[in-house]
Amino acid sequence: MGGAPMLAAFLAEARKQSRQNWRDEYTAGPVINYLRQQLD
Repeated sequence: MGGAPMLAAFLAEARKQSRQNWRDEYTAGPVINYLRQQLD
């Protein structure tokens, strides 16, 4: 996603979500898909 590969960095970006700054990659669907890929 371009950011630092750390949970804290992801959460910091996810917290920036707002109506004016909406990024689908920080919503539940992509996160769940990523986690599923890591567990396979």
